[in-house]
Amino acid sequence: MTTVLSMVNRGAKAIREHLIELCQTMLPDMDLAPLWDPSIRFQLEMEDFFDSLLAGMSETAYGRYQKWYSVTP
Repeated sequence: MTTVLSMVNRGAKAIREHLIELCQTMLPDMDLAPLWDPSIRFQLEMEDFFDSLLAGMSETAYGRYQKWYSVTP
């Protein structure tokens, strides 16, 4: 689970960086200090995360089964 949380945090950091780039593009004079503030952290509700993860796994598995079933003679 540590690996998954590490990847989620990397994704959150990448989203923050892209948001900052977008803000700089739209409003070059904008104060971006709050966006760079490390005390504003990505919050992850583990129960919601697991529910979403399981739903995604289920949807992916069903999609693959459906594709396999439709091409099987």
